[in-house]
Amino acid sequence: MYTMQDINGQINVYRLVSANNIVAQQDAIARAFFSMKSVSDGKKTLTISPISGRLTYTDAGRIWQNRSSTSLPTAALEAQQVAEEFLRGARSRFNAFQSRTKVDLSQLIPSQLSHVLTTAARNPGEAFIDHWLSIFAVALPTGISNPDSAPVDAKIELRMGPNHQPVGMSSTWRPFDSWQRARHIAFQGAPDSAQLFYHMADGEDPQTFLAPFYFTGTDDVGSFSPASSYSLFAGIETQITGSGIMLTAVTPDSVPGPFSYAWGAWRIDDLATGFRLLATGRQQITLMGVGSYNVVLDVQDQTTGAIARTQRVIFAAQPQEQLVS
Repeated sequence: MYTMQDINGQINVYRLVSANNIVAQQDAIARAFFSMKSVSDGKKTLTISPISGRLTYTDAGRIWQNRSSTSLPTAALEAQQVAEEFLRGARSRFNAFQSRTKVDLSQLIPSQLSHVLTTAARNPGEAFIDHWLSIFAVALPTGISNPDSAPVDAKIELRMGPNHQPVGMSSTWRPFDSWQRARHIAFQGAPDSAQLFYHMADGEDPQTFLAPFYFTGTDDVGSFSPASSYSLFAGIETQITGSGIMLTAVTPDSVPGPFSYAWGAWRIDDLATGFRLLATGRQQITLMGVGSYNVVLDVQDQTTGAIARTQRVIFAAQPQEQLVS
């Protein structure tokens, strides 16, 4: 939660490394983390999303192939220590390499990791352990007094197999290369009802800044609102008109912009048509024609550079020659 003295102050915002810069170092990551020659090495594969920079590693020759637990830790605490030692070593090896490059990826494995849980993973019907799964979370300094740190909705899942070797890894974390102070926006409600957190975008969504938000509700049902001038999110409102369905981009009032807009869509009921760019620079468009569409909207704050993506399924039933007006 926040205290009253924080309301009119500033809060930390983190600039994320471009996904392209992470992908450019993918072979070095593969070598430092997993002793691979490249991102594809035998049955080992490393995939890094060109949009979000998310990392996924699998050793298909070893995961779910174990036939004995003799070369594995026997308890969760020992397995946790093995996983933590691997992450420290991978961070050290990669940072020694990347210190000679112009791009700062020193937080690819963040220094602010905290252990969440470690559990044994077994094949269905088998009594012995195939590997150990350890999950780690991240929290970042807020630069305000209360709370002085806030969780990031990202995690690193590490699967350690026999002989202390990784057999799988999945990271929804994306590294930052700098941080700055931004205007702290007060929560409009009872302070005890909100949790401050840093929001990491979904796997195929672009993102330029890791910014704070307030979350209210439960894990299953809730809403979030901006906690800084960089905390941008977007929505799509619809209105049926005589010529089609009018779509309007919606952004939070506390983040004033100005904004740039890019609209696109693909047909859910006709995937062969592929993705189409519908319009740019317009807050409103009218969708015409008959069909089921997955509409994608990208909004960028021209003042801060923050970007947000949202999607919505639209069912159109107005026969027209054009798709958008």
